[in-house]
Amino acid sequence: MSVFIQFAFTLLLLFSPHPATLAETVPITHGPILGRPGARSVAVWARTASPAGFHVVYSTAVDTLAHRSHSVQTLLDHDNTGVVELSGLEPYTRYYYKVRPDGGEPGPGGSFRTLRESDSLVDPDLNPEGLFNFKFEFGCGNAQRGSTPGAQPLFKTMVDKIAEDISFAILNGDFIYETDRDYTPEAWRQQVGISTDQTPRVVSLLPTVTGVWENYKTYLSRGANLAEWHRNVPSYFTIDDHETLNDVYGSGSTGFRARRAVFRDIGTRAWYDYLAWSNPRVHDAGIHFGRGSLRAGSDVLTDEDADFTALNLEEMSNLHVHWGGARAGENLRATDEYEGDPNAGVYEIVGVLGPRQLRIRPPASADGEMSYSIGRRNWGKFRVANCEFYLLDTRSYRDARNLQQPDEPGISMLGKPQLTWLVDE
Repeated sequence: MSVFIQFAFTLLLLFSPHPATLAETVPITHGPILGRPGARSVAVWARTASPAGFHVVYSTAVDTLAHRSHSVQTLLDHDNTGVVELSGLEPYTRYYYKVRPDGGEPGPGGSFRTLRESDSLVDPDLNPEGLFNFKFEFGCGNAQRGSTPGAQPLFKTMVDKIAEDISFAILNGDFIYETDRDYTPEAWRQQVGISTDQTPRVVSLLPTVTGVWENYKTYLSRGANLAEWHRNVPSYFTIDDHETLNDVYGSGSTGFRARRAVFRDIGTRAWYDYLAWSNPRVHDAGIHFGRGSLRAGSDVLTDEDADFTALNLEEMSNLHVHWGGARAGENLRATDEYEGDPNAGVYEIVGVLGPRQLRIRPPASADGEMSYSIGRRNWGKFRVANCEFYLLDTRSYRDARNLQQPDEPGISMLGKPQLTWLVDE
C-alpha cells in the first residue's frame, strides 16, 4: 500500500502544474483609461496580454485601496480589452485606484474626482436647480511625430497643471494617426498567443482590424504622457478621420467607391474597443459584419449566415462592401489606386427580403463573395449641471465632396438622421 501511495505521489508531482505556473497571472499591457464620469460612478478600461479577468481596487486614501470592484473578463475578439464600472461612489470626492489582474498584484493606476451631484446642492431660495460650476478640457489630435515620437510634452504639462483641477476631458477626434496599420493577423496571433484555428470571427472577416488595434497600442505604449493623462482624467471621445483613415469622406454617399470610405466600420470597431466604450449613445445597435455574395446586375445581397430580420436597421447606418487586401487600412496615397473588390463601395439598404437577403442600391458590378458591414450611429449627448454636450460624428455619414462646388446643395457632413436628431434636440 505504501509503495502505491508513493507511486501516485510521484505521478502527481510529474503531471501537476509547476508551482510557478500556478502563480502566474496575465499582465495588464495597456491602460487604465478613465471614462463615463459621473457623480457616483466612473468606468475603467484596460487591456490584458491574453483573455483574462481583472478588477479595480480603490479608496479615498492613497495608501489603502480597500475597496474592490467586480471582475470583468477581457475578450479575444475585442483585442483582450474590457471595462469595469465603479459605482456607489461619493460625489465630488477624489479616489485613488489601480487595476489588478485577477489573482495578481495591483498594477498601474491613478486618481480621479467624481462630479458634483445636483440633488445635494439644491437650496429652495438660493439654488433651486442645484446648479454648480465645473471645468473641463477639450482638444483635438494626438500626433506622435518629431525627433522623439510619442513624447508629447503638452500632455505632461496638462498632467502637472490641470489634471486635478478639471472634471473631465473631451478628445475631439484624432486620438491616433495611422501607425503600424500593416500589422498582420499572423503577427497579432503570435502577440496574443493563439493558433490559426483559434482566430476570432471578427479577425477572419476583417483582417485589417489588427492593424488598427496595433495603432492604439503603439500610441498608448510609447506615449507615456498621453497614457498618464488618461489614467487620471476621465474622458469622452469623438471620432474623426484618423480613427478610420486620413481625410476620409464619402461614407454616406450611395454609389461612392473609394478605399478610405469603406474602411469606416473596420476603424469604428477598433475605436469602440479602445475608446468609444466611454461615450453616451442615442442608438445601441452595433455594427453588423458579414460575408455575402452578389451577382452582376443584381440588387440582392445574400448572406447565408445572417438574419437580417433580427437587425434593427432603423437604428443603423448604410451598407459598405469592403475594399479588401492587406493594405486597405494604411494611410498611403499610392494604395488608394490599387484594385479592390470590384463590388466595393457605399450602398443604400432598400429593404429586407428575408433572413438571408437584402435589397440594395446600386446593383452589383460583378459576381463574387465579399466582406461587408452595416454601420452604427455614433452620436450622443450628456449633461453636467445646466450644460448639455453633443458628441457628433462628422465622418461616418459624410457625403462625397465636390471640390468644384463646395456649397453644393444637399451635401452633408452629418447625414440626415444625425442632423434631424441634433435639430430636434
